Amino acid sequence: MLPGAAIRECAAMKKELAYRESNGIAVTLFWHSGTNRLSVVVHDWRNGDWFELKAQAGNAMDVFEHPYAYAAPVACREPVAA
Repeated sequence: MLPGAAIRECAAMKKELAYRESNGIAVTLFWHSGTNRLSVVVHDWRNGDWFELKAQAGNAMDVFEHPYAYAAPVACREPVAA
């Protein structure tokens, strides 16, 4: 498969379900048809920072509406020393 074809196929497998933007922060809910999973991507256009969160069908809209509440527990995890 040619690289361009692979990129187009991958993009076709990712469908935007919801989008909102405020004060330079964009939040997008995606459905990945190839894996049947949901994710929420948050992108700060002001500084280029972004992160992605996994979501379940039962909480996808809540993750979309409140991504920082779901990101906080992930960001606070500390590596465990052996």
